[in-house]
Amino acid sequence: MIDPILPFSSYSEEINSMLPETIQKELVFLIDSDFMDWKKIESILKKFPSISHSIVRRRLDVDFGRLSRRLTGKSIGVALSGGGAKGFAHLGLLKCFEENEIPVDMISGTSAGAIMGGLFAMGLDSSDILPLIRNFWLDRNLLGDFTFPFVSLVRGKRYSQAIHEFFKDRSIETLPIPFYAIACNLTKAERKVFDRGLLWKAVRSSTSIPGIFPPFAERGELFVDGGLLDNLPGSILKERGAGILISVDLGGGGQIDKDEMYHNLLGPHYLGEAPSFLIFYFII
Repeated sequence: MIDPILPFSSYSEEINSMLPETIQKELVFLIDSDFMDWKKIESILKKFPSISHSIVRRRLDVDFGRLSRRLTGKSIGVALSGGGAKGFAHLGLLKCFEENEIPVDMISGTSAGAIMGGLFAMGLDSSDILPLIRNFWLDRNLLGDFTFPFVSLVRGKRYSQAIHEFFKDRSIETLPIPFYAIACNLTKAERKVFDRGLLWKAVRSSTSIPGIFPPFAERGELFVDGGLLDNLPGSILKERGAGILISVDLGGGGQIDKDEMYHNLLGPHYLGEAPSFLIFYFII
């Protein structure tokens, strides 16, 4: 267990040498609720890129419970699908989890699900998120940044600035709830899982709807909406140790027959293992 306030040099060699490589290691950062020096945690993690870690806030039972479930393989993972404006529906589900004291130990999101998942992973509750979302979508004219539609309908500069202001310069690896944003790497024609780096860039990449927003460029690669390859990102949570997986599919309108449902579950847009629970939203 690491206290970020103490000098890092007192930990580095000890962690690398005290246990054999065959033993699974977990870095646990014990922080105060008002801790804000995220750069210090980032600098420590750079020394141990292959070791998993947890952020635990003092005097918060929910964080210690999350750590215990993680270490015993009983983590509860929630996968939030894309769905455009229907992404508001995810907020209702997260509020339901709060009211019924259902813990969320890790969360993944594609497109609109990445926005909601990122906010929730920051430690915000539903009452905090609602006014932020209202301000983001209703009080800003994000789709009014029109350009000649050669690549996209809008230029994307206004949207990128808004996303950056929304998530600040917080890194994914410093979030109290592990978070995974899904995007499509156009350059390599493959799915991209953002689990480190700046949160705003991950969300911007995951929400780059083709034709509406231009691709997000980062280190010579282009990223667009993750819904093209993995709209319901449950597999990454299974890969990262989720014992229980709750997948939330915003779906389409109307009814869905069994054949179509099974095809969706097993088809290319729903990669990996089947979820423990699958929640469909039909917004009519």
